[in-house]
Amino acid sequence: MKYTVVIAMIALVLVGCGKSTGTYTNTDYGFSIDFPSDWDTSKIDPRMVFMALEPFSDSADIFQEGYSISVFENEGYTLDQIVSENITLTERYYSDANIQRNDTEVNGIEAIQLTLEYEMQELALTNIATFMNHEGYLITVTQSAEKKHFSEYESLFEELLQSFKIEEN
Repeated sequence: MKYTVVIAMIALVLVGCGKSTGTYTNTDYGFSIDFPSDWDTSKIDPRMVFMALEPFSDSADIFQEGYSISVFENEGYTLDQIVSENITLTERYYSDANIQRNDTEVNGIEAIQLTLEYEMQELALTNIATFMNHEGYLITVTQSAEKKHFSEYESLFEELLQSFKIEEN
């Protein structure tokens, strides 16, 4: 589980300002979240329960921004333990990474958010991973963008993250 969450932080990206949104609902884990309706939701990494990727803007665009959601059994670990282990693993793989931690809340759910700036394959990237424990599951919403474009997507990601809701059965 520990390595998968780090991979989730590294794997995805968020960008673009879609004008209209759709809503993804996962009945297995009981949550919903909005996504820009013009983003591609057909590609799924097997480690994720949902992905939304912005279309490439042109032939020079080499990084597909987007976000993903992963869900794993938390195996009895606290949110703080999970995030601390992810920081340790991230520092091991990206020794020059800049990592910032923020304790927060998403619609009443305790959350810890990690902002990670690092380089991968000559691209400077920014990821924000928001970790939440809910009913025995670790839910991680991860967004990523090229660092030079991150400010263009920051408010969109915050809007999408705030659309995350636990669905009542």
